[in-house]
Amino acid sequence: MKKHSVFLITGVLLLVVLSSCGLPASGTGSEGGSTGGEGSTSPSGNCANPLLPVVLDASWNFKSTESVIGEYDLSYTVSNAGSDGFTFLVTYSTGVSVSQDWSCDSGNLTQIDTGGGVAGTLSTNSGLTSEMVTENVVGVTLPAVVAANDTWTLTQDISSTTNLPDGSVGTVEGSYSTTFTAVGTEQVTVVAGTFNAMRIQAEQVFDMIVHAAGFDVPTTITNSSTFWYAQNVGIVKMINVNDFETETIELQSYFIP
Repeated sequence: MKKHSVFLITGVLLLVVLSSCGLPASGTGSEGGSTGGEGSTSPSGNCANPLLPVVLDASWNFKSTESVIGEYDLSYTVSNAGSDGFTFLVTYSTGVSVSQDWSCDSGNLTQIDTGGGVAGTLSTNSGLTSEMVTENVVGVTLPAVVAANDTWTLTQDISSTTNLPDGSVGTVEGSYSTTFTAVGTEQVTVVAGTFNAMRIQAEQVFDMIVHAAGFDVPTTITNSSTFWYAQNVGIVKMINVNDFETETIELQSYFIP
């Protein structure tokens, strides 16, 4: 019971955090095609960022392969967009849904999830629910300007409460830090098209204590993510390598109103 609960709670936390690492403008097809491509949209204001267009009701559809849970689909939709922030609604074909909050400052985009004490949430069809609070967010997820060899960081304190299907409750307390490095522009081909994309490497460390089944278990998880961002499109490909899996996520289609 202890091992299963700790693994499940840790896996849920990892899923919530990784889904917020910067994923995500219309149609499918080659870059610049008639159904939409690079340069088709130019958002303005505090949330204007050339590598991630923030437009209300914009959506991105992805497919994941080689995940520890098997192949699945996921979609990102901008469900709310304001002058100083926006919200992603993330939906998985596995039955999981996640709401994520981001802040904007002169084009610098920061995934805060739960900033100010408002909890990020996750639920599944199996009856598992989780609430995560992120505090003391320092740094930025995606700067307004990214050039090859740039580096930046993001740190946050995280706590979560998970209600397991068997009725038990587990909690997590800890910190999450990421160091980003822009590698340079590469050509990437996925189902959604062929793009010239900025490759960004992210090295993540989760230091936490899992409280479950009457035990306190210190846990450290490392994750290495590679993102490919296409200008005015967003993420077109991502690879996650961690203690559980090597996962590839690729853009299938996208839409910007």
